[in-house]
Amino acid sequence: MHTQLLHTKYEEEIERLKEQIESLQRLKLEMDERNEENTRLKERNDELASEMWFLKREIEKGEEEKKYLHAKYEEEIKQLRNAHALELKNSLLELKLSNNEKIQLLKEENLKIQQDFNARLEAFYQEKQDKE
Repeated sequence: MHTQLLHTKYEEEIERLKEQIESLQRLKLEMDERNEENTRLKERNDELASEMWFLKREIEKGEEEKKYLHAKYEEEIKQLRNAHALELKNSLLELKLSNNEKIQLLKEENLKIQQDFNARLEAFYQEKQDKE
């Protein structure tokens, strides 16, 4: 009876240990699955980190290009303004020259008219004196 009891006790202990082993095996499988999932997540995280690094670099390049293009735009605007100012100044100088030439012609014409008038006036007075 004592052996029977001992035998039953060992069988119960064996059964309990088998259940523990099964439970531990399930836990190990679950841990392996979790580890695989963690590994996949780490790999995906690394991929995303790499993508983010490249995207940040692209953004930096875009910002550098934007700064360059803005500086180029500002320089072109400055050059266009300078060119426009020079064209305007040139046009005004040409207009001034043209007006000066017209003024000179008008002065010459006015002088000729005055000389003509004076000559007629003198001829008129001469004629009047000759009649007297």
